[in-house]
Amino acid sequence: MSDYDDILKRVEKAVAAVSDEGLRKIAFEHLLRRELEQQDKRGSSEQRNEARARRQPGARPVARAPKTEAKTQLAIRERVRGLQISTDQEGLPAWDSISNLEKYLWVLQAANTNGVDGLTSAEIKFLIAEVFRENHETNQINNLKTKLKSGHVHSSSLEEDKATFRVWKILRRGIQHLESLAARARSNS
Repeated sequence: MSDYDDILKRVEKAVAAVSDEGLRKIAFEHLLRRELEQQDKRGSSEQRNEARARRQPGARPVARAPKTEAKTQLAIRERVRGLQISTDQEGLPAWDSISNLEKYLWVLQAANTNGVDGLTSAEIKFLIAEVFRENHETNQINNLKTKLKSGHVHSSSLEEDKATFRVWKILRRGIQHLESLAARARSNS
């Protein structure tokens, strides 16, 4: 049995207890991605160890370029990079008055209003950093899955420019939630 078969069995076993099919699928994808990344890291460290063992005594290691966020930057679609989102988007609540999960809904709705229906977690992180100068980790943004059952968001695959993206889309109930927060704030002022 290969390492990949073992990984699949471990991940399937880990998500078997999740009753909601959508959440189970998301959990499976997340765990599988993490397991495969760890497998790749183990493989590359083994390769480095083998290379060190083959290196002649006294030879100097080759300098490596510092790690960059190029991989993350590539994951941001050009349409998203070009979005013009204002901090005082009409019909949305004040940014500072809402929770983190509501901020993610806010960004999804602002993008939707500007013609982009669905954002990846990395794109949500990018927009929050660009517009509000706040740092939110991707794993925090993935907590949007808690809003799946309540019908605020939907997770789906989006094919664009010969690439497939896993995006979060705001649903009518999520939009209504933000509108009610904005209306409540207007009535209190």
